[in-house]
Amino acid sequence: MHVLLWGKFRYNGITRHTLSLAGELSRKHCPVTLFMPGLPDKLKYNYGNMFQTITEKRELERKLRYNSFSLIHLQEIEELGLAKEIGQKKKLPLLATVHFPFLHSQINNTLKKELSGIITTRYHYYLSLEADACRGSFWFIPEGIDLQYCRKKAPASPSDQVLFVGEENSYDPYALQCLCRASDLSRLRLNILAPQKPKSLDGYYLGVRLDPVPFMRQFQMVITSGRAAAEAMSCGCVPVILGVKYSGIPYDDTPGDDTTAKSGKAFPDLSGTTGSDPCYKDIFYELQELLKDSERREKIKHWALDFALKNFDLKLVAEQTAQVYRKIVK
Repeated sequence: MHVLLWGKFRYNGITRHTLSLAGELSRKHCPVTLFMPGLPDKLKYNYGNMFQTITEKRELERKLRYNSFSLIHLQEIEELGLAKEIGQKKKLPLLATVHFPFLHSQINNTLKKELSGIITTRYHYYLSLEADACRGSFWFIPEGIDLQYCRKKAPASPSDQVLFVGEENSYDPYALQCLCRASDLSRLRLNILAPQKPKSLDGYYLGVRLDPVPFMRQFQMVITSGRAAAEAMSCGCVPVILGVKYSGIPYDDTPGDDTTAKSGKAFPDLSGTTGSDPCYKDIFYELQELLKDSERREKIKHWALDFALKNFDLKLVAEQTAQVYRKIVK
């Protein structure tokens, strides 16, 4: 079984997910050729000894002529048209991973007709579609994290310093402005990894990085969403979810409540697409409570790391993905 894994280079978690998944699949399960337009040469060469990497459409066409692929696994829905055309021409099943929610009608009427199967990395989204017509060809598999890499030791910053990670297509600049105001009121030292520096910042702007993990290891609290939230949890940080929406800490430690997620479901929503509209007051009060209560911070950090170890292991995610491949090809 030879898989054509199809992505698009961006400074965000989807790119990290695609690269790490390609590496683990190649190492343990099946040959992978990665098609990722825009991938810098440096990264292309870094992964060259693990799997084949191509970045140009003409190179993809040549590979399709001389390689026998078993299926196409698409990571970017916006590339569905071209991927569908190639899949039909080469008679290859087409699988897609949906990283962001779609309307039910889009799944049922469009994606379902074009695809042999759909994976989503968002548990709450999977549950909402569980009883729909997609059942049987629709799977929830979280984004896999290299846990050993995330748990490398690094000097921790004081509790009054926090890190915000805002990635391409995953956060709202207005939400970041609300966070800046809340951190100023809280007298927190805010460190920011994001594509653009906010206009009002009493802190440190660290630019944009593809890999935020080396920074996360240095902080007790990380404010972010999506895959970056899973990485923060894997580093043993307190996660605060802020993306387009604000949902705060994904852990409910209300006395007498034995659930782990605020939603009351088994898997917390880390997407940053649900919750309330960002408000600096809500963020300020949450940060103040965390600053004052070191015991609560430690409790949340312990829960976050334990949850990550049980759910985000890249080895487990690659195995689950390979099982889907085998089912579709069969």
